[in-house]
This record gives sequence, C-alpha cells and structure tokens, in this order.
Amino acid sequence: MKPDDDTRISNISPFGLRLLPELKRRVEEAARINGRSLNAEIAYRLEESLEAEGDARSQAAARSLLRSGMHGDPVKDLEKRVEELSRELSSLRRDFQNLSGNADTYHLEMRIRALEGKI
Repeated sequence: MKPDDDTRISNISPFGLRLLPELKRRVEEAARINGRSLNAEIAYRLEESLEAEGDARSQAAARSLLRSGMHGDPVKDLEKRVEELSRELSSLRRDFQNLSGNADTYHLEMRIRALEGKI
C-alpha cells in the first residue's frame, strides 16, 4: 500500500521528546524486542493506550447503562409493557364507545391516539 503525501515519513514534522534515562532505556529495549525503531515503538504504544482508553470508556458507559434500569430480561420487560399498554388501550376504547357524544369524548380520543403511537 502506497502512503499518501500526508502520511509519508518525510512530511511528518519532527517532535522532540524528553524522557528520563531509565524510561528511554526501557522503551529502547521494548523497541529492540519488537523489531521497531524507537519512534515506531513510542507511536505504537501511544496509539494502543489511546485505543484502550476509548475501549474502557465504552465499557464503563455500557455498564452504567445496564445498571441504570435494565434489570432482568429486557425483552420480557418490553413485552410486559406492551401488554399493559394494549390493555389500557382496550379500556379506553370501551370508555370511548360508552361515552360517544359526551364532552369527554375528545380527551379520550386523544389518549387513545397517544397510546396507539406507543404500541
């Protein structure tokens, strides 16, 4: 794969980095073991740490979401809620038929339409 102009090594500005001698020695050793240059080893480790940080945030968000209200079986919970709404809708329809011509008819009709939108 041929690198484009933005990713060619010759087009990347140098970046001076100060490391404590012991840290530099450890990174140089890791680079040697991994068959990379010092620059490539530092870039690789930075990229890995940033990806791991993003993964950790995603996992924490997922755990938080699950703890916030997803108890038990979510599918069963949804099925139960649909059942409840269907019963309420049936009850409202019966009330509407019994009250036809009554002043409350409009309000019942609006509640029925709202519930129909939820199911």
